[in-house]
Amino acid sequence: MHTLNRYHVLVGKSRPEAWRLDERTARSLQRGADPADFHSHVATAVESGWEFSSRWLADVGPQARRLASIRTRNIVPVDLNAMMCLNEVALSRIYQRAGDRRKAGYYNNAAARRRVAMDKVMWSERRGAWFDYDLQAEGRRDRFYMSNIWPLWAKCYGNGMGDANVEARVLSYLKQYTDVLNYTGGVPASLQESGQTWDYPYGAAPNHFVLIEALSVSQLTEAKNAALNLTRKWLETNYRDWVHTGNMWDTYNVITGRHPGHSEEEEEVKDGYGWTNGVALHLLDKYGNLLKAPDVSGARDNHAPTALLLIGCLVSVLLTML
Repeated sequence: MHTLNRYHVLVGKSRPEAWRLDERTARSLQRGADPADFHSHVATAVESGWEFSSRWLADVGPQARRLASIRTRNIVPVDLNAMMCLNEVALSRIYQRAGDRRKAGYYNNAAARRRVAMDKVMWSERRGAWFDYDLQAEGRRDRFYMSNIWPLWAKCYGNGMGDANVEARVLSYLKQYTDVLNYTGGVPASLQESGQTWDYPYGAAPNHFVLIEALSVSQLTEAKNAALNLTRKWLETNYRDWVHTGNMWDTYNVITGRHPGHSEEEEEVKDGYGWTNGVALHLLDKYGNLLKAPDVSGARDNHAPTALLLIGCLVSVLLTML
């Protein structure tokens, strides 16, 4: 028996911020379906931050991969448990510094139990990655989502100290099983094309931050190089689209390098997005001296450091928002 966490929001009504969409979708439910249960799954997806994704949708049936089939509460997410593990480790260290050995030990043991649970329940030795657990199907959802690699970043596996063998397995998964490192504009949130924002071919800054950070501290030179290459792709995507639109966006199409505008089930994508700005600034601080800006104007002498150009565009965006 193992204990893991899931998102679980018991709100049986439409979201105030998306009332029209939720009411319309609720009316399309199959006969006998409970609208309150649908609204609860929607609210749970919003709590996860992945609103919306095929991660939470049914794979089969007349409404497969449509918002009407959402079942978020039935999924035990990899990324949530990686974050819980990270926080348990942090709390253990805080209490240790505060001199409270009892609470430090409690949270240290909690993190250790979670690592064991994730290794047993979510890790696939065949694939070399972690996968969401489906409570209805009683098994792992064996599909690529960027959330699959979060335990590598959180070091929520094994003894919590990192392992070159696991790092190599995950890198192989990213390269051979999924080939997700070869897209022009970054890594997609998934390989499922559902029309949702957190699915193929869209990518978002938080997942890029986690993947780049995980690879950059790896013991493997190949992984470090992959982190730098992905940083270059993502920042160039941010910069090129900023040149075209004057904005930083919450998601980008990693094939075209452009922001998607809107998804099938959602409102228009928001501009001036904070997490994109924040991740860009972090990556510039970490890698700016190793990168050059892409030539988007046709000028032959456009060799200014990426850091200067992107910081300039970010400052411009932030000032515009004030």
